[in-house]
Amino acid sequence: MVALLSSTVLVVAACSGPEHSPITKTACSTPGFSATSVRIGQVYPDSGVLAEAFQPTRSGVEARIQQANAEGGINGRTIEYVWADDRGDVTGNTQAVHKLVDDDEVFGLVETTLVAAGSAQYLDDRHIPVTGMPAETLWTQHRNMFSTAYTITESGTVDTFGRYIRAQGGTTAAIIRADVMPSTTDITGKIEQGAAQAGVRILPQSLIYNPTVSSPTQLAAAIRQSGADVLIGSLSPGDWANILPAVAATGTPIRVVLAPGGYDPKLLQQYGTSLAGLSTFISLVPFELGTAAHQRYLRAMANYAPELADPRTQLALTAYVQTDLLLHGLTVAGPCPSREQFIERLRAVKDYNAGGLLPTPVDLTATFGKISQCYAFLRVNNAGNGFEVAQNPGATAGSPYNWCGDRID
Repeated sequence: MVALLSSTVLVVAACSGPEHSPITKTACSTPGFSATSVRIGQVYPDSGVLAEAFQPTRSGVEARIQQANAEGGINGRTIEYVWADDRGDVTGNTQAVHKLVDDDEVFGLVETTLVAAGSAQYLDDRHIPVTGMPAETLWTQHRNMFSTAYTITESGTVDTFGRYIRAQGGTTAAIIRADVMPSTTDITGKIEQGAAQAGVRILPQSLIYNPTVSSPTQLAAAIRQSGADVLIGSLSPGDWANILPAVAATGTPIRVVLAPGGYDPKLLQQYGTSLAGLSTFISLVPFELGTAAHQRYLRAMANYAPELADPRTQLALTAYVQTDLLLHGLTVAGPCPSREQFIERLRAVKDYNAGGLLPTPVDLTATFGKISQCYAFLRVNNAGNGFEVAQNPGATAGSPYNWCGDRID
């Protein structure tokens, strides 16, 4: 579950600047709209096994909404907010969405959940706008569902992963899996294909690591024997924290260890130097760069979500981002849009950059449902107490930390 959650939170983006306009108290018959406000909802697991992990998403959503209201609202209307608990299961998601849409009459939704399948077709049939974390392939199939980045897709990949590996001197990759039969949407497989396209040799036999039946020492011996200098795998941070010291103890020279997920200061506090050298990637500008967009986010979190002790978490930022995307849609849709008009006008946006928190501007039609081409890569430093942002030697001037590649269909 931790590995799934870690890889899932790759998928997403940031916040834009103030988007308020003078108050125009105009009647509007669109569901969720009144003369002075518009109501939006959030679906997330407030209970169940995912509750603790996803709690920061509520903080991110609330902070962005309160920030917008403090700046005058959107098109003269304040934003009303209501949330519902989907318990992290499909049936719960169905119930939560029906409550928000049928009972609370929200205009649109932010879904920060792993089980949007419980309501995706229902929301599509009713043309209800949704933004959120694209943790399932269904996010690539419904035009009413918006996100700024995708890694879980039915097909296709990018060679961006391979470009990063080659730039670090990696030549031969061992693929480490927890299962013998991966799915076609497996992010590890996409990294593998992208690496091969960039000229990295992929060892023909994947290495299987299941801590209940094998040991880090056994895996480390297999890695040394394989001749690999690159390790790729969607394992949990805890698994990597056991594996990497065992590999180091064998003296195997490893150039790159690349895994989706793991960009969280809490993990460094928990595992420290055991994660040293682990690389990951995100579809956001990293906090380490300390941009004006980050400062704006951090101010909002301090002012409106002080319950979150450290807001520099990927899930909180992701939720803040996806809320901003919904608010941006309200801005471009006009003062009294139908839901269908909202969807068409937000899809028509070609340069959404989330106020500087995305690596590159996003065309919300051209990139819909396609794996993201651009990432920032981060490596846990040798002290195990921070992330180093990797510079791209081939980047354009002004974007030294931006890694973009070509799509492979």
